[in-house]
Amino acid sequence: MNLLASTAADLSHDALPGSKRAAAELRYAVEQLGEGNGDVYSDVYWQYLAYEYGGIKQIQALFDAGTLAKDYKTASKMLSAWKLIADGKSSDGNELLLYHEQHDVLQPLVFDELKAQVAGKYLNKLVPALVPGGTSFSQTVPDGNYSVFDDRWKEMVDQGGVARVGLVHPNQYQLGSGGQSTESAHGCTNCGR
Repeated sequence: MNLLASTAADLSHDALPGSKRAAAELRYAVEQLGEGNGDVYSDVYWQYLAYEYGGIKQIQALFDAGTLAKDYKTASKMLSAWKLIADGKSSDGNELLLYHEQHDVLQPLVFDELKAQVAGKYLNKLVPALVPGGTSFSQTVPDGNYSVFDDRWKEMVDQGGVARVGLVHPNQYQLGSGGQSTESAHGCTNCGR
């Protein structure tokens, strides 16, 4: 069980205004977040695997075949992100991937619904710091609503540059003999390796 779900389950009715209604809205939002995370996984994770195995050549081949994303505009954005990563600009590429995840996938599927907007007022208090030593959402965006993209994005950027943390590094993997993926030195300044 994830942190939000366990926190939501532990809340007493007195902890939320409107008790039963608020608890139901919060449960709904937590369920939607779980579904949204699954959608992000389905949308993007396989691209990480493709990049890990075949690098930018594999991503380019998927783009050329029309299979990188469901439409050309999204595929072009994803290709741009992966090219930035391959060119050693992992922070910029990862920011584009995170923006896509939050804005293009999660916002319409999870947060644009009215119930999620209402529940966002309660989620504000439940979302912990995104990075060790960081501050919670309610501290970073005191008047914000976790369901509002601009508020969530502000937190991600303000939390020590979370939106710019190098999640995928250029040349992290290169194909060795026999198609095996092997780690290589990549000189990334984000991870200290």
